[in-house]
Amino acid sequence: MAENIKRDQTRVTKRFPVYFGVYEARYLGFIKNLSLGGVAISSKTIYSPGTTLNLLITWDPEPIPLKGAVRWSSDMSQKEERLGAILDMGVMFTERHPRYLELLQSAVESFSENRREPRFEKVFRVSFESPRELFEEYTQNISAGGMFVTTEHPTAVNSVIEVHILLMEIQKVAHVEARVVHVVAPEQAKAAGMNPGIGVQFTRFFKDDEKMFLDYINSLKAKYGAG
Repeated sequence: MAENIKRDQTRVTKRFPVYFGVYEARYLGFIKNLSLGGVAISSKTIYSPGTTLNLLITWDPEPIPLKGAVRWSSDMSQKEERLGAILDMGVMFTERHPRYLELLQSAVESFSENRREPRFEKVFRVSFESPRELFEEYTQNISAGGMFVTTEHPTAVNSVIEVHILLMEIQKVAHVEARVVHVVAPEQAKAAGMNPGIGVQFTRFFKDDEKMFLDYINSLKAKYGAG
């Protein structure tokens, strides 16, 4: 039987071509779903749990290189009887390229149940490495009505923008209208040893996103505590 391992991260369903292999990424497969921590791959070639793999996910403008270890795989005991069959395996990342997060952000926005067209020309996407990181940001900044958005292309003070807070774990996006209250330009950031970006003050959530966002935050409070 396939190894039954509980996955602690919600996965986004999306098919991307992926090449993989032990020494080089030579076998072709397709990603069934993806999360911050790993991917599920369908292919005629799979490996046993524990195998270390090199991966290349096909995504414009160039492939995304990753490394990972097979965590679970389809039953291969009858592989000879299933020649040509499409099998599955789950790979947990050991090294993750920064562009993978961009791919995951794009997938979440595309398939979010509450997706919609932006209302402003300038849209900034914000995501977090983990639910705990989001909870800490909420406790320190968002609960007070704003946050700092890292970007190499800051807009002017008093600009009205749209911020998309990506909630990876529940595959939803909180859409927020915000006003830029201060700017850290790239040259200033370099001199100060900090990230460039914009400090924004939230003016309103769109649709029912505020309730959805706060409900999620409350679930994190129950998990991580109020402080």
